[in-house]
Amino acid sequence: MHRVHHRKQSLRSLVLPPLMLGLATACGAGGEPGEGTPRPLVTRPSPLSSAPIPNRVVIEPEADTYVWASLPGTNYGTSTAMSVETTSSFSYLRFNLHGIPAGARIASVMLQAVSFDGWAHGGNGNVYTYLVPNDTWSETGMHWYNQPAVSGTDLGSWWLWYANDKPVQVGVNFSPKLRAPVQQALDSDGLISFRLSSPGYKTRYYSREHSVADQRPKLIVTWFDASSQAVLEPEADAHVDAAQPDVNFGTGETLTADSDNHAAYLRFNLGSIPAGAHVSWSTLRATGYSGPDSTGDWSVHTYLVPDDSWSETVLTWNTRPSDLDSEGNPAPALGSWWLEFSGNPPLEQSVSNSSQMLIAPVQNALDSDGLISFRLSAVSSVTNYRSREYPDASARPALSVRYAYPPVWSSLQAAAIFPTADAHVVSSSPTTNFGTQQSMLVNQGGSETFLRFSLANLPPNARIAAVSLVATAHSGYAYGGDGNVYTHLVPNDTWSETGITWNNKPAISGGELGSWLVRYDADKYAIQLGINSSPKLVAPVQQALETDGLISFRLSSPGFLTRYWSREYTNTEAHWPTLLVYYYLPV
Repeated sequence: MHRVHHRKQSLRSLVLPPLMLGLATACGAGGEPGEGTPRPLVTRPSPLSSAPIPNRVVIEPEADTYVWASLPGTNYGTSTAMSVETTSSFSYLRFNLHGIPAGARIASVMLQAVSFDGWAHGGNGNVYTYLVPNDTWSETGMHWYNQPAVSGTDLGSWWLWYANDKPVQVGVNFSPKLRAPVQQALDSDGLISFRLSSPGYKTRYYSREHSVADQRPKLIVTWFDASSQAVLEPEADAHVDAAQPDVNFGTGETLTADSDNHAAYLRFNLGSIPAGAHVSWSTLRATGYSGPDSTGDWSVHTYLVPDDSWSETVLTWNTRPSDLDSEGNPAPALGSWWLEFSGNPPLEQSVSNSSQMLIAPVQNALDSDGLISFRLSAVSSVTNYRSREYPDASARPALSVRYAYPPVWSSLQAAAIFPTADAHVVSSSPTTNFGTQQSMLVNQGGSETFLRFSLANLPPNARIAAVSLVATAHSGYAYGGDGNVYTHLVPNDTWSETGITWNNKPAISGGELGSWLVRYDADKYAIQLGINSSPKLVAPVQQALETDGLISFRLSSPGFLTRYWSREYTNTEAHWPTLLVYYYLPV
């Protein structure tokens, strides 16, 4: 048995929304340290706390049909149903991945189909998914004689059982083996085709022509963006004037730059960019509102300022930082923009420097103290820009940094973990243990289900990217109200599967970690899948991996009753509760 680890006791503070990637804006605020005050090192999020959050898309087939050996020349492409039966009937589905951006990295794939009829002839009743390499088949032209070939071994399966009763059931294949072919399809023509077949059973499924959208086949794909972008306002900016060498202009709304007598300084804090990120592009942007209107060279150059310790409210011409590097050499220009004004009054202009020469110094700053400073200098005439104090945020200077996470792409892996213990407790039988039953109950606050998973087979240095908790419901009733089944963290993993009761059940910690909704009304015995893929699951699973390697959850619902197969269910492991963990290994 394991005692409660001290780090798990503080998980309430850990279960926070992870860093949202994409367009992140950081803006300096508050006062600055005075001259001579040491600046603290920038604290940036680690790769763990800032692991990208996967995007999710649900894709219906662009084509689906089935073939039947008994009528080998007949096409069924317009049918509202598809059939899978031993060696005599196969179903085909093609999905278009063009809704997923090019360059994305696939995190997980789930193939789902809703069955409404079938028969368990005998033998191996699994419905296997196979890759069909040729995507050119026609939905309205395919028949038994011209069906395309499959390639390789199966990509996972599901198992559904029919006898005299014909309930609606959901077949779900969430095998990690689906991920690689979907990634390959995304990187090529954006199309992927599958064949469904079973050695022993017959099952019939709703097709994409079925009138109820929720019951059509689906490919559920989660992916990571190829890169992310941070848009940063300066944490400090000011200009200096040789004619007023002891005057500070740090609180003004203008930045002025020319060739000899004015220079504008900007400092950016890269703290919102995760440590270990690789910078792929950088752009310095500013809004000019007055400048040269005659002939000449109107270039405005960007220079690196190695010393980041200057103060916005103290900087003057006499105290301006040096452009010299550590060896006493003048800093080279890091690109430029062109600023020309005409008309009266002149119109504001947005200018930018996207030179590749910005990438290396931004990367170096990211890998060191997280601060980078620039000086703006015009070749000839005076140019004026809006500063960070300007009221219109869209006109303030900004540094855009595009970056990526190479470790995520190179070694993303998946694991499907069954519980080491599961049981439900019932308030009306407060001293009864139900740990050996094949079914688990969640019911309107009067019954709760507990699950414990061991993460021992995950690499100890794994960084969790996404987590899904999955349970197979087989009956229930929608009484009313909030029917969501909520997941909560149980910090104490020492509860016993054969000893837990309502009276001794362990406490939960913190807020809910996501939920699912399965509804039972007239058809109380259909197989449905509860899936919780909330990003809030990532942090506690990571924490558990780094402590005792165990994690426990409680399932509860305020309004509905649902019953789930437990790990003791004897028919098939495919219906056992499962924790799907997607992770990467540092490279």
